[in-house]
Amino acid sequence: MNIFNVHVHIFTHHAVPVNFLPLGLTKILQIRWLARGVSALLRMTAWFLDKDKLKRYARYVEAGNFGSESRVMENLMRFYPEDTVFAVLAMDMAYMGAGKIKQEYQKQLDELASLSRRYPQKVLPFCCVDPRRPGIVDQAIQLVTTGGFAGIKLYPALGYFPYDEQLYPLYSFAQKNQVPITVHASRGVVYYQGKNLASLLVKSRVPVPAALYKKKEDIGQIFSHPLQWRLLLAEFPKLKINFAHFGGEKDWHQKIFRPQPTPFDSWDQNWLDQILDLMREYPNVYADISYTLYKQEFQSLLKVLLQDQQLRTKILFGSDYYMVFFDAQEKAFSLDLRAYLGEELYFQIAHENPKLFLEKRV
Repeated sequence: MNIFNVHVHIFTHHAVPVNFLPLGLTKILQIRWLARGVSALLRMTAWFLDKDKLKRYARYVEAGNFGSESRVMENLMRFYPEDTVFAVLAMDMAYMGAGKIKQEYQKQLDELASLSRRYPQKVLPFCCVDPRRPGIVDQAIQLVTTGGFAGIKLYPALGYFPYDEQLYPLYSFAQKNQVPITVHASRGVVYYQGKNLASLLVKSRVPVPAALYKKKEDIGQIFSHPLQWRLLLAEFPKLKINFAHFGGEKDWHQKIFRPQPTPFDSWDQNWLDQILDLMREYPNVYADISYTLYKQEFQSLLKVLLQDQQLRTKILFGSDYYMVFFDAQEKAFSLDLRAYLGEELYFQIAHENPKLFLEKRV
């Protein structure tokens, strides 16, 4: 049985806003020999400062050194068997309020379309849809229908809510045709950085605690919190959605080492718990383990979750390449997980379940 990796990225730093990285690093990255030095510095600094954020910055730097999406893809393929299938997620960061982007988003989509034609059985592109981009909903439907794209990627933490009305035609299309949608579902470090934040947050249909306004790092979770997705799923209960990262590293750690009982549907409730609730309640809700499960201390909990027959068919293998590559070699991540879970469970999440998720009727 071949492997399906449902969550990889191949965009380069040319798709990243100029102010996304601190200290003008984005411009420096255009000079490849300087980029190598910056990468080494970020790796060393990550041991002492904000480790998660700096590690991700280092990965953006290193991916940019490949020069193009095609070269990133070719590098990724080296770590997997020849018949592995990759769901490649585009990223549109133009509206997150972090400055201009050197590469037009259309070029990223064109590159993905080209790769899907070159590797029709290996590369399954997902079109990232930001409702603030004019015409993107119609374009995404077209790409999925006739353009070789396999699904949709949504990243509300960049400054919109899942129930943005501009997205409703996309949801109707996706639900009717069972088109897979992957959504960012961890607290994360990539979030809206613009100046008109207050005008965006008033659109929340869920009252937002004042504490979440205090730190910039909390802003993203307001938009992408499972409570927001619960409202959307109530309107589109048969959507095929993958909650990427399964709630994230902090919430898995809390679940295992610092369990804190909280009210159901609370802002304070563990994200992993909330996603598990949605997986049990809705027939087409999945979750992938990308980035989060690179920590081997979480693999025991994953194995326990896979004993639940209701969850067993809904957990997906993903690596979040190239984000996780800083922490564990891509191939080692897959092999370590396979060795721990055993063949039956590994191929359940890396073959059987992804086939169900990625199947569409368009």
